[in-house]
Amino acid sequence: NKEYTKEEARRDNLQQETAKDHSPLFAKTFNDLGIDGLKAEGSLPRSDYLDEIDDYLVLDSKSLETNGEQEGKEIYIGIQRSFSEKKVKRPVELIPEQIDRGPIFKVTVIEKLDEYMDENEETYWQKLLNMRTAKAKEVSMSPDQYAKTQRNEGLSAIAKVLPGGEKQQIAKVQTVLETVRNQLKIYLHSLEFSNLPPRIQRILKENGQEIKISNFIAAAEDLKQEKIAA
Repeated sequence: NKEYTKEEARRDNLQQETAKDHSPLFAKTFNDLGIDGLKAEGSLPRSDYLDEIDDYLVLDSKSLETNGEQEGKEIYIGIQRSFSEKKVKRPVELIPEQIDRGPIFKVTVIEKLDEYMDENEETYWQKLLNMRTAKAKEVSMSPDQYAKTQRNEGLSAIAKVLPGGEKQQIAKVQTVLETVRNQLKIYLHSLEFSNLPPRIQRILKENGQEIKISNFIAAAEDLKQEKIAA
């Protein structure tokens, strides 16, 4: 019991110490793939503890269908990342500061610490920052100065620091998208959903139809097959 308690405390401390690295790494995992209509971004500072949202997935099926030539409705999905099995307390949220996004459906994504750090407990995000610092030093610039002059703030592709490279990156994206699809499908047929105000039900149903998340999963699979073939 003593060893278990010690390990739990260690894990909690690591989670707190590295939390600032997790959101940018999560977002970069999606954004580096360059799939049209699919991106991830961090939440508002208040959202993690008030709204149970660590990050957002933003999906635009029209952009995916037209290879980025046309833009459609952007649908936001709230992501609560966790290292333990748990569910969000309120699956649907209205964010006062971002009311234009409408009701946000939230999902829980279960993760492991080794998705964010190596066996020496160095985060993959820190590895990316270290690589940028080295590049900046080569041209006699500070990391901040270098970031302002470079595309993607001078950060290398995330696949360069992940042990499994692009294969691991794409697998993570597919897992998250499948989690969204499954939890949304279950919720839209739940008693809790039927108890929502009719207007909220209508919007969520429309979003569920318009999001076409299976197409994004297929796009990630196509990208994986392209990488394998290359």
